[in-house]
Amino acid sequence: ICENSMSLSPRQREASFWLASVFDRIAVVMRQAAIISSQLDKLPEFAARKKKIVRRYDEAFAKLPGLILQKETEGSDTVRHLYLLQLNPEHISIDRRRFFDAMAAENIICNVHYIPVYTFPYYEKLGYPKGLCPKAELLYSRMLTIPLYYAMSDQDVEDVIAAVTRIAGYYRV
Repeated sequence: ICENSMSLSPRQREASFWLASVFDRIAVVMRQAAIISSQLDKLPEFAARKKKIVRRYDEAFAKLPGLILQKETEGSDTVRHLYLLQLNPEHISIDRRRFFDAMAAENIICNVHYIPVYTFPYYEKLGYPKGLCPKAELLYSRMLTIPLYYAMSDQDVEDVIAAVTRIAGYYRV
């Protein structure tokens, strides 16, 4: 913005730096917008693929008593961002951590979401005790997400299904 910032007063240098950082942020946002706009036409294709994967997962996992599946609201047209599996301890003898590790051993990377916020160290320091929302904590201890993204091949989907089915079957009560 200014070739010789040393000739500026401290206040002018600060303003110059602030303006440069604003322009840098605008440039980043404009690049992101360009990338997003180039992908907008593909959204129906991405959505259809994710819905197809969800249907295949639902079909495969519906018959596994160790799992509780997320239900769709009737009449909704949902494109899921995540595919949740909830372990049902009445029918499966493995906890989430061991299931997660078993999936990793099968080369399937899972994730854990929906951590009760008040269990973060910051909130614990503010005095929020564990046990504040027992149902949320119970769900958190039983849920994990499996891969769900539009670029998954049919073989990727079948590999995830095979791993989940194998682990759920092995630990079935």
